[in-house]
Amino acid sequence: MRRIVPTIVLISAAASAAMIAAGCGDSSPGVMVKPAPSGGAMTRLKNVGFFTIKAEGPAGAAGRKKNAARSLVVMVFGPDAATPMSPPPTDVVVNLDAAGKTTPVPLKPDDKEPGRFVSAPGPYPTGLQGEVRMKVGGEDVGESFSAM
Repeated sequence: MRRIVPTIVLISAAASAAMIAAGCGDSSPGVMVKPAPSGGAMTRLKNVGFFTIKAEGPAGAAGRKKNAARSLVVMVFGPDAATPMSPPPTDVVVNLDAAGKTTPVPLKPDDKEPGRFVSAPGPYPTGLQGEVRMKVGGEDVGESFSAM
């Protein structure tokens, strides 16, 4: 009996150490992974790629009001997190959560930069949270985000 208890403790400790060293499975889909080539933090988009989101104001907008007219910009990257997703997604929508309300904001592809989607200017805050939804290869995918 005395040999069994130390053996069980030793086996449990070894198993715990192996799990810590190997990781405990896949990272959660919304975990920020690394800086994006366009700046900001990358968020995993299920198993199809990554995205970044930010509010961009017009040039020279520094020092303006908190909710000045700006556009929402989503950059979508492939599984390598470095190149634009190919083929690009369609039907990109940001569902903004603010004051207990969800507001859908459609985005259009930027003709000059692949993988970049831009909304019409509006009073979007710099601290964004909500969900990005899009169609990738005909499949509807989405992921929540918080850029506070």
